[in-house]
Amino acid sequence: MNAKNPKYTSTQDVDLEYEDPQFGWIPFTASPNDVEQLGRDLYAEAIAGEFGPIAAYVPPPPHINTASDNKANAVARLYATDWVNEPDVYDPANTPHLVNRQEFLTYRAWVRNIAVTPVAGNLDWPTEPTAVWA
Repeated sequence: MNAKNPKYTSTQDVDLEYEDPQFGWIPFTASPNDVEQLGRDLYAEAIAGEFGPIAAYVPPPPHINTASDNKANAVARLYATDWVNEPDVYDPANTPHLVNRQEFLTYRAWVRNIAVTPVAGNLDWPTEPTAVWA
């Protein structure tokens, strides 16, 4: 068997390039628990050093939200709390009524700012308030 460029995966399997007789060089993940004998054999040969040293696993870089991602998140958060603006929800004449509306308005103002002027990056989103009823 011919393979090259082995490197560990996050689960300690081995990613490599395998020269398939029909398709040529293809990416392949070899595992000691593969249901196919080929995968088990490639893993054993890789561990034995037959394809060169196995490179260490390198985790992917962390995902950075785009401005578009953050806008979509903000719009969804606003949609989920739109009910706060219904007059009968916060009218003290109604029982029950929302008593911590101002917390929601503060939360929604922060979120609305992101919806209107979205920025890229992983934001530290505020926690949505829990409704308090009286």
